[in-house]
Amino acid sequence: MKHITQSVITGIAMSVLISCKQERMPKNIIVPADLTNSRDSLTISWYKERITNSILGKMTTKDIITILPVDHSSELWGKEIFRYDFSGNVYSNEYAGLQAKETEKKNFQDSLVSVSKQFERSFDVARNERVGFNNGTDVFGALRLCQKYFLPYHQNVIVMLTDMQQVTDRNSMNFEKQLNTEKEIELFLQKAEKVNLENSQVVVLTGPQIAISKEKFAAIRKFWEKYFIQNNARLVDYSTGATAKLEQVISSN
Repeated sequence: MKHITQSVITGIAMSVLISCKQERMPKNIIVPADLTNSRDSLTISWYKERITNSILGKMTTKDIITILPVDHSSELWGKEIFRYDFSGNVYSNEYAGLQAKETEKKNFQDSLVSVSKQFERSFDVARNERVGFNNGTDVFGALRLCQKYFLPYHQNVIVMLTDMQQVTDRNSMNFEKQLNTEKEIELFLQKAEKVNLENSQVVVLTGPQIAISKEKFAAIRKFWEKYFIQNNARLVDYSTGATAKLEQVISSN
């Protein structure tokens, strides 16, 4: 009898363990979006579309999204462009019976449509409100602001929608005029401000980069690859426009 009881307990424990392993960890998705003069209007609109289609469109009922600005005052005058916590809603209906799953799915899809429209309005308002900050780009400040939004018991995901070119007076960091070759990377890593990104995942989507050489693009990308390693983040992808890995990160377990 004792042996049977122990077997039952072991079986229950294993079932709970398997269930825990299979449960998807909620995603806390933080999206700094570049609103500066370095990005043309079409690229900024493309960033907005990526948030709507490649991020919001792949989220689940337990996820949170926060949109933050990237401009000259990313941190000093940084404030949320938009934030929404899907876990605060109830999508199920106890009277749905056999249609319960379909009802929950439809309710969530309806919520996504509504939230997407709210986001798009907020994004357009922010573009107009932050015109005074668009002559410069503080990527490091944006990353520090991201850190303030990290949550425990969530997978913290940072999606950088920017050309990743730091352009501020602080620490003589001007990637538009400097960091043209990979030989300069170590010097700039020494100057770079440290931000503990706490095992977060990072995806970078720059948008079109036709104004800079392939060598400069490679140097900037290599700089950030090394920077994220030094600051405890995993760079999943760094691309001008491919969204497959981004969408995989948002929707994966």
